[in-house]
Amino acid sequence: MSKTYKNSFQKNVAVDETIVNEHEKVIGTIRIKPSGILWKEGGKSGYHNAPLDDFIAWIKNYPKTNH
Repeated sequence: MSKTYKNSFQKNVAVDETIVNEHEKVIGTIRIKPSGILWKEGGKSGYHNAPLDDFIAWIKNYPKTNH
């Protein structure tokens, strides 16, 4: 008799993106979560947290540029 497993994979609740400069050196990591945005400088172990509402207010008021 075969055993029925009820295990499953859990989806990640966060997305991590590594940011590199023009020389491919890691300058930081941004972690996007449903509750906020976190930033970690390259080579550091701790994240800085920005609540999602604060990030939205900041990005809406950020000066528009010609990027």
